[in-house]
Amino acid sequence: YQMTRVLVRARTADSTTLRRLNENIQSRLDAVLPDGISGKPTGNIVLVNKAIDDIARGQAESLAVAFVAIYLILSLLFASFRVGFIALIPNAVPVMVYFGALGLLDIPLNTITGLVACIVLGIAVDDSIHYMTRFSEAARAQADETAGTVEALRAVGRPMTYTSIGLCLGFLVLILTNLQPFIHFGALSAFTLFLAWLIDVTLTPALCSRMRIVNLWDILTLD
Repeated sequence: YQMTRVLVRARTADSTTLRRLNENIQSRLDAVLPDGISGKPTGNIVLVNKAIDDIARGQAESLAVAFVAIYLILSLLFASFRVGFIALIPNAVPVMVYFGALGLLDIPLNTITGLVACIVLGIAVDDSIHYMTRFSEAARAQADETAGTVEALRAVGRPMTYTSIGLCLGFLVLILTNLQPFIHFGALSAFTLFLAWLIDVTLTPALCSRMRIVNLWDILTLD
């Protein structure tokens, strides 16, 4: 009866609780089993929990490496570590909101939902680079950051909006399936891409209007 209660609780517990339970069972086995005999807890619950922990750890490591690489590339592109860090902010916010939405909606992190952050990060960085490069040219031409912000948004805002709409509609098609992981993937991808677009047309221009940006191409072609 006690074992049945433990199994019922294990099926509804989170990964931290299951890991603690696994460690307690392991320590109990080590204490009661005689010399020469060893044992370890196993089964679907233990294996699934280990897989979830591996996914979460791999997600954190891959995103950390991606953020560092993107920061270095942006710093090199705009010839400033400060500008590189500021340019990274609009790209990090959608990813953080995405993981917050997973926890708020109690959606599990698995091999399918774990792809959303990588997809959104790549698209958000691309839009940020397009906007900030255009802003650099416009601000230099008009000798005014505020006017450069407006001109850059007018130039790249429409392409960014059209591509975001197309991507969101494409991912929303997945909600018509009967497989719940793909429904989560499609809905979360569309939501996070919409959020990335919203940040790129609001927060990114606001940050750029307070900066003077010179990109690497400007330095190389300086006469």
